[in-house]
Amino acid sequence: MALCWGSAAIACAMWLLLRTGSFDGTAVAVTRTHLIRAPESGRIASVEVAPFQRVDAGTVLARIEVPGLSQQIAAAEADLRTLEAQLGAEEADRGRRFARDLEAARASWLRSRVELERDRSDLVVAEQELARAQSPGVLVAASEVDRFTSVRDAARASVAARAAEVDALNQSYEDARERAGGPRSEILKTSVEAAAVYLESLRMVADANVLRSYASGVVSAPLGAQARDGRSEVIDEAFPIPGQWVQAGVPVVMVTEPSSEDAVVFVDITRARALIPGTSVSVRGVGGSRFSATVRSVGVAVEPVPVRQLQDQTIQEWGVPVTLQVLDRVLTPGESLSVEF
Repeated sequence: MALCWGSAAIACAMWLLLRTGSFDGTAVAVTRTHLIRAPESGRIASVEVAPFQRVDAGTVLARIEVPGLSQQIAAAEADLRTLEAQLGAEEADRGRRFARDLEAARASWLRSRVELERDRSDLVVAEQELARAQSPGVLVAASEVDRFTSVRDAARASVAARAAEVDALNQSYEDARERAGGPRSEILKTSVEAAAVYLESLRMVADANVLRSYASGVVSAPLGAQARDGRSEVIDEAFPIPGQWVQAGVPVVMVTEPSSEDAVVFVDITRARALIPGTSVSVRGVGGSRFSATVRSVGVAVEPVPVRQLQDQTIQEWGVPVTLQVLDRVLTPGESLSVEF
């Protein structure tokens, strides 16, 4: 009897050792779904796709009409056009004033430049005559020398006055430019910019309510929430129709990807604690071909094992979900794989 009990204990120990060292289980390829939710509450204006239609990433699926948004956009566009027209008229008027002031300043500047050059020429002549009268050996009466000196001094004074006038006309030109860009124009420019930003924000809200697919896949009613470790939270909704009211945040349509690289297997809690992301796993397909996989993530709680992954479908089992990333091939959602740790 003792011998029998000893043999049984050894057999149990060996079985536990073997079980700890290896594990065979069934993994199921995850169905990747993307719930396209309504960003704002409103009515569905149009549905651009049909149930079970294949779409590419970026395809328009439906359009939601937010109450009052189109009117707000129209009003904002009208306000922007009005402000732009006011700014255009203000700038046109300012341009005309600027052109008149500039032309008047230019004409005055040209006249002053011409007169300045003439005065400078007269000054040169007066300085030459004075220098000739004062040259050694030239007998010129003192009164004549005084007259030449007076003419020279008058020419110098005229040149200085003309130069000051040219400077004053330049300053007048700068003042005209400052008057042309008065504070009213700056206020209108700021108002136009603010109106354009507000209009763009409304258009962005409208664009956000154009529902587009996040990925390539098959469109369906939002019957399943986003897949979590191969399982879905059921949401009882029908395929959307135009005129239907939807609340913000509620799924409108669902896109299911036609392929996956992840599969989920359930293991006991002892093995789950020993697994870490990156652990290599051997996987076999339906035809018996082997390929590599790694542990992507390990669940944090014990959960009921889905029926199709039970070893005996009459007995409920519990396990920790482990997500595997298959490296060598693309999986079909729902495909079963044999896993060996």
